Amino acid sequence: MASPIDDASSLRFYRRLLTIGLIIGVLGVNQGRLAVENSLAAILEDKKLKLDQISIGKLLAWGNFFYFLGKTFSGFATDYLGGRTIFVSSILISGVFCAFLSISSTFTLLTCCWCICKLFVSCNWPSMTKVTSLWFSSKSYGEITGIISTSSRIGHLLSCFITAELLRTGFYWRTIIMIIALLQISVGLINYFIIKESPSSVGLLNLNEIDSKETNYLQKENPLDKMDWSSAVMYMLRDRAVWLMLWFVGGTTVLMELQSFLPLFLRQYLKMDMGSAVYASCSFQVGSIGGVIFGGYLYDRLSAKKLTFFLNFCMIVTTGSYIFYWKMLPIMSKVDIFYTLFVIGFFLSIPYYLPVSIFSMVYGGQRFSGTLISLLECLGFLLTMAFDYYAGVIVKLHGWSAFFEILAITSMVTTGIFFLVSSHPTLITRKY
Repeated sequence: MASPIDDASSLRFYRRLLTIGLIIGVLGVNQGRLAVENSLAAILEDKKLKLDQISIGKLLAWGNFFYFLGKTFSGFATDYLGGRTIFVSSILISGVFCAFLSISSTFTLLTCCWCICKLFVSCNWPSMTKVTSLWFSSKSYGEITGIISTSSRIGHLLSCFITAELLRTGFYWRTIIMIIALLQISVGLINYFIIKESPSSVGLLNLNEIDSKETNYLQKENPLDKMDWSSAVMYMLRDRAVWLMLWFVGGTTVLMELQSFLPLFLRQYLKMDMGSAVYASCSFQVGSIGGVIFGGYLYDRLSAKKLTFFLNFCMIVTTGSYIFYWKMLPIMSKVDIFYTLFVIGFFLSIPYYLPVSIFSMVYGGQRFSGTLISLLECLGFLLTMAFDYYAGVIVKLHGWSAFFEILAITSMVTTGIFFLVSSHPTLITRKY
């Protein structure tokens, strides 16, 4: 029998290996999707496809509908098939269909490939949450989620840089997407070998009793642990806290959809060339990286009261920035636009990424964290589907100021909802 020291050493080794796998996996899974979104201006101007802004809105809307479908089923699949299986599959299959998208000759075929890609990309975050809850103690949730969220934002930034540079050097958008899709498939193959499902899958003890030894954190016993899947879901749906978080996640997901429109906005509104427009959109991604690093650092260090105050402050700043765009866009300089994008990226990314993941792992526990985070994200992408379609119509008919008006109003409502979410600080901070 292995000694406690050997077990501790092995646990640290596998945790490091898992963290590396999750970082490159979350960084890699979005590369194909982002390559498509960053190339939207080039796709729009491809005369062979004969598209307009409404077509782009429809493409994004259908993609988010399938993202919603993926979220609907991925939690159940993750909790029954295992986080590792779903995590690796989401990277590989979405990469394959991004490659198919790059050779699609019609808008219908392109849309079909895009929808299947989004269907599998949607499974990535619930499966990551599931694996994390099985390998790490609750006292590390904020730090680990911050690290993985940072890798996601770095992936967004890398995709912006790579796509922008390839567009500037004259690469065809189809070639760009094919190259990045092949890189994504390679990441999936690496993760297949380095990610393990749980400590018990490599002969180590599970972490069921670790939290009970930590005096500052919630007791590990969870009422959901004794329920079957259907009973657990009904229990969640009867809880006011879950419904508040559901609407909050819905609002922040719509607000984050700004990034899908940024290259198109900068291309059309500021008359930038396609490569420069994608480069300029990186100001949002740089802000997001700074936000999740800063937020992840604070999450495990601030008291519950200070942390909920900080998260509400983030939402207020985000709302103010969207209102600034709405009211001041016609007289804003390029510097103002880029700086405000950075501010939105920084302050929105913190409440977008961290509270929902912590809430899911604490409330859902090791058994149902995947189901809960999928449930929470479903509404977000259903709302985003509607937003994408109508945003394309509004931009074409009323211009970009009206686009930011919708986002400003959404941000005001979401900030109000999060104020109510803050009445449950234990669940979003893990602390009494």
